[in-house]
Amino acid sequence: MLRQSAQIYRNIGLGSGSEYAQNLGLQALMFAEEKNWARADALFAAALELIRTPKASQEDSEDFEPSPNSLWLLNEYCNYLYQKYQSTGEQAALKSFEEYSQAYLRLSDQFRQQFIDPYTKSILIKDNAEVYSRNIGIYSQLYLQSGQADYLAAAFNFAEYGRTCLLRDLQDEKVKSYAGVPDYLLEKELALRKSISDLNQELGDNPQDDEVKKALFRAKESLNQYVRTLAGSHPAYYDLRFKSTLPSLEEIQAKVPPTEVLVEYIQDDTAMYALVIRTDLTELAYLGNRDSVEAGLKEWQKAIQIQDSRKLQQSGLYLYRVLWEPIVALLPVRRVTLIPTGSLFYLNFEALPLAVSGRFLIHEYTIAYALSANILFSLGGSSAWGGMVAVAPGFEEEIKQSYVQQLDSLDTVDEAYLKTVRQPWSLKMVQELQKKFANQTYTGLRATEYQVKHSIQNGKVLVFGTHAIANSVDPLRSHLILAKEPGKQREDDYLHAYELYGIPLEAELAVLNACESGVGRLQAGERMISLAYSIHYAGCPSTVMSLWKVDEKVSTQITTAFMTYLSEGLPKSEALRQAKLDYLASADADFQHPFYWAGMVLTGKDGEVELVEKRPYWPWYVAIGLFTMLYYLRRRRK
Repeated sequence: MLRQSAQIYRNIGLGSGSEYAQNLGLQALMFAEEKNWARADALFAAALELIRTPKASQEDSEDFEPSPNSLWLLNEYCNYLYQKYQSTGEQAALKSFEEYSQAYLRLSDQFRQQFIDPYTKSILIKDNAEVYSRNIGIYSQLYLQSGQADYLAAAFNFAEYGRTCLLRDLQDEKVKSYAGVPDYLLEKELALRKSISDLNQELGDNPQDDEVKKALFRAKESLNQYVRTLAGSHPAYYDLRFKSTLPSLEEIQAKVPPTEVLVEYIQDDTAMYALVIRTDLTELAYLGNRDSVEAGLKEWQKAIQIQDSRKLQQSGLYLYRVLWEPIVALLPVRRVTLIPTGSLFYLNFEALPLAVSGRFLIHEYTIAYALSANILFSLGGSSAWGGMVAVAPGFEEEIKQSYVQQLDSLDTVDEAYLKTVRQPWSLKMVQELQKKFANQTYTGLRATEYQVKHSIQNGKVLVFGTHAIANSVDPLRSHLILAKEPGKQREDDYLHAYELYGIPLEAELAVLNACESGVGRLQAGERMISLAYSIHYAGCPSTVMSLWKVDEKVSTQITTAFMTYLSEGLPKSEALRQAKLDYLASADADFQHPFYWAGMVLTGKDGEVELVEKRPYWPWYVAIGLFTMLYYLRRRRK
């Protein structure tokens, strides 16, 4: 049937396109099943030649025409090469696998820039996730078998590439603006990409049309020039959308402080690994079957939610044994930054129990998190004025009634807003912070979206005491709930993740003291998209967020202590840890369950934050009074 269809392609003049190349690739795979390597090699060679673009010069890298069929063919050829290597032990097949894996990355980058329709993007997301996962597994196994550092570097590269590219692939039309990027540039980009997408579609219908080919070449050159300009003028946006080179494992290793250890968890379709990165060592540990780990994590999550201490101990000890025990010997220091993968984003390692009853990992280690190694070490510092901006709508009955009273008879009532639970402890926390620190405070009717968007742009530390809604289907629609604006509303008063991308922040730290602020959609085994990442891109390098529906009273107590330790000069990770330990030391036994204290985690860049404390006024009054008294006493003597 494949041979017959190939003949039909040739008869109707389509024997030189990517669909015909796909046909040859399918034939090659059938010969590979019979281990007829010579015949399969010849068919794949012919297929690849059809999608190869001519080199403009001898120095140019070899590239392929960007199309779904081209990506499919390169992916299947990589699968074939590794299958051949496993069967024959032929080193040339392994070398070709490595070369064509890199070619796939280059092609997917071109593809990502040029196609904008949802169907093509969905194909790219699905296929890329499978390729990254497969290659992580192959290179991890090759490293564990041979100990060759190049294989470990390749596994790391594909893990980081998958994390970075998934974020790009999920960007869509909901993100209308990006911090620091003028609207006219975004409009120009959209027009360039649409032109290329349309021309690609036209060329697919008329593959021999030379005029369309020339127009497509010119459009691609225009887009490439635009991207090159962005690299210099708007580097943060360029890194987010277009950057194709990531730091190598060796470069990341050089950035890890000697007092810390970076642990990146990676996974393929069946297994999970931990990559330990220190200044003096990089090592990979095999952790076990991925499905078993995820089953154990589900048990742990369930035990957290229903506060079942016995089941939490059992599932926690299992996770400790699988995820932590294999790397303990590789942790000479007690400060660890973890980069989770897949469902591990829902786990706070601090709450894993030690063998000693009543003690947790938090008693032994200071733990922070990062979304990827590349993001962690590319995050900058703050240039803000040093004050705190604290937001807590409170959702008292009077602000809800104020919203209802200003509606006219034809307005649609936001019933969800009216059902929002009061947050008295968040209001109290913000009032306490206002007394202690140089502070802009927005509570009640002042905590509207319009007000908050403008006020947070210059804050050094941002504190949100409000509700958060995590949208697992559409993560960019995850949002913080704010107060409804009285009178004519300028915003809907839901601060969405897609809106945060467009707010230029200068803050050093954002504290989202809100239920599920860190939870986003987990995509194909790689990473989590959430409110936290939106804040990172907007310019804030670190975020404290909640992984589950936290207890408001406890979380505000921990947040207040966290701010106090920050003001005393402790780094963010140690300040949060110490605040939690203080809570554990003072809480009744029933409230020492991790449900209460382990929901909040630090994600992003660690380090100290200079908080400006308010100076009490009474010493000035005393000094002025003494000075005045002495002045009049001296005059009386004279």
